[in-house]
Amino acid sequence: MTSVTKRQHSELAPLGNMAWLAERLFVEPPFLLALIDPTLHYVRISRSFAEILGREVTYFPGRSLVKHGFATRHKTVIQKALDNGQTQVLTNWTITAPDQVTKTSGYWQWTIVPLHGTEGRVCGLLLVGHDIMERRLLESEVIEAAARERREVSLEFRDDIGQVLAAIGVKAKILELKLEDQQLTGAQEARELRDLATEVLVAHRRIAHMLYPVDLEAGGFVANLRRLAEDTKQLYGVSCRLTAPDREPNLEPVQAVRIHAIVKKAIEYSVREAGARDLAIEFSVNPGQYIVKVTHDGKAYERTGAIRGYRMINFHAHTIGGMITVKGCKGQLVTFTGLFPRMLGDES
Repeated sequence: MTSVTKRQHSELAPLGNMAWLAERLFVEPPFLLALIDPTLHYVRISRSFAEILGREVTYFPGRSLVKHGFATRHKTVIQKALDNGQTQVLTNWTITAPDQVTKTSGYWQWTIVPLHGTEGRVCGLLLVGHDIMERRLLESEVIEAAARERREVSLEFRDDIGQVLAAIGVKAKILELKLEDQQLTGAQEARELRDLATEVLVAHRRIAHMLYPVDLEAGGFVANLRRLAEDTKQLYGVSCRLTAPDREPNLEPVQAVRIHAIVKKAIEYSVREAGARDLAIEFSVNPGQYIVKVTHDGKAYERTGAIRGYRMINFHAHTIGGMITVKGCKGQLVTFTGLFPRMLGDES
């Protein structure tokens, strides 16, 4: 544990003039608070924050925020506030209360405010965390409503229009046979009409599946990934292969649909935005966890925020308890990696 220097304490001392306000904020706040020194060590945290992390308030002063509430990936955003002296926002910070057996996650958004000393330089940070769980639930409800609507449209599109196209194909076949029996002209045209109706029916079923993969609700997740890889090759004219276990995992329907949507979005970005020509999809099952990866040979990203649709991909992952990371730099393959918890009762 690294101790906080006396100088750092003295630079933060002016905050003591508002002791009465600070006491109210740090003891019983409606949000989480943390005071950080320039070396990214805690000076003080609020009682509510300490309770969430499962420790006493006195445990944190002098300890690094990394591995004590924040992960290494969060450090970059926090360090940026120190370096440029501008307020930063850390979204989708996930916590797990240590006393909860079910490991139920909560979602918070941190505002990182630089504190300037008498010399004008940044002498510390004030971290303010707001509970956005309710907002996330509302967003999740909106996504669920949109998914239900896509499902209904997909079913109507597949069943109603599909039946009409199938009927056209049958009628064309009957007409073709009649014309051939009567040795009349037009049999060849009827045959071509039947072939066109068949082609349109196949394309129609593919579009309905891409709109919403209804059959995922009945299982067959790996089979659907394999179909997605084939559709990707036909639709974009690129190479796309799948590596996955032969045995189908026992995913919850909502989880299967969301993960499928995430893989699809990652493929769309890889081809349309990154110009990928060679893609690889990997799906594996670890104890307590599903892992899915999409690797492509397209251009690397400068930052994840610049990836079109990344925020939505990440949100889809969060709604089923997962997370998405993206790695890759110039001259290297780019990989989207999704980690998702295995649901209770999954013994596959």
